[in-house]
Amino acid sequence: MTKSVPAIDLMRQLENCAPDRQERVTKLLEDISFLRRSAELSRHQGNTDMAETLVNVAIGLAQEIEDIILRNPGVPHIPPVPRASRMIPHRGFIS
Repeated sequence: MTKSVPAIDLMRQLENCAPDRQERVTKLLEDISFLRRSAELSRHQGNTDMAETLVNVAIGLAQEIEDIILRNPGVPHIPPVPRASRMIPHRGFIS
């Protein structure tokens, strides 16, 4: 389980993130808002199991937001090419 980070710190770090990550976080926040409203409606209708499930999904999305923001806020990580890798041409089959 990850340590929770204060929301104000996350918002400051979000400003430094790449635009694609900011868009992803915005979409996740919209999804969390929808899930929260749906959970409240389910709870009001007496379906507490569904409300609990929706809350758990929203918690998972919130953790995804933390992961997106707390990773390197700049360019996404591109792994380096392995040192010994080379493209080897072949004639349709490998013997």
